[in-house]
Amino acid sequence: MWLLLNNKLPTAKNLFHRNIIASTTCASCPNTTETLSHLFINCPQARSIWEHFNFHIPANQMDSQIFQLCSASTKCIVINNQSLPLKILTPIILWSIWKNRNLTLFRNSTKPITHYDIIFQTLEYYHLVHKHKEKHIRETKTIRWTPPPKGFFKLNIDGSIDANTNTGGGGGLMRNNNGEWIIGFASQHHSQSAVHMELMALYNGIYWRSWAGHRWTIFLEKEMLLQPSWPAMGKAVSQKCEEI
Repeated sequence: MWLLLNNKLPTAKNLFHRNIIASTTCASCPNTTETLSHLFINCPQARSIWEHFNFHIPANQMDSQIFQLCSASTKCIVINNQSLPLKILTPIILWSIWKNRNLTLFRNSTKPITHYDIIFQTLEYYHLVHKHKEKHIRETKTIRWTPPPKGFFKLNIDGSIDANTNTGGGGGLMRNNNGEWIIGFASQHHSQSAVHMELMALYNGIYWRSWAGHRWTIFLEKEMLLQPSWPAMGKAVSQKCEEI
């Protein structure tokens, strides 16, 4: 579209002025210079397509008219009981004209442009791409740490694992109700599950609390995934926690 609206497309006239070709003749219209306005507006094939969709674009207003059609964000036309958005239909018409021109010029194709193909491509793009984008609603959520009640401490933990090497690690951070850092820790382990890493982080958090000589009441904050391996690993870590 940028090349079209800025007269940068390699039409015969533009290529002639660059000394790339020796003729400015349109591939479909003998004795007619292939300019942008001729190719996309006045050429018989292009004119028949625009008229089928009930568009009447003066050649001397091509740039402004096409820009307006492509910018019509909510306008549609109804063809064969199908609602076609102008901002999708217009670029597809232009692309079809340009593609057909190249097939005629480089492959000697005589296949005409059909409005059925244009309608199909417009509806296909609308339902597979554009309509999906319209339905997508982006939500902004504020994620922040919430403090525990006064006199309590919150332990946040997490863990992960590399499935290729079965090595991973876990860590955590404990803060008071004012958000002040109390202890932090991290460790590396061999395991086959991220859940196990998270449970080991829980164990280490309780261990460091005990090692510091405190019997704090702790809030644990972690969304752990329930898996079949949970009971066995949970029991093993629970036993370790009870030993502390």
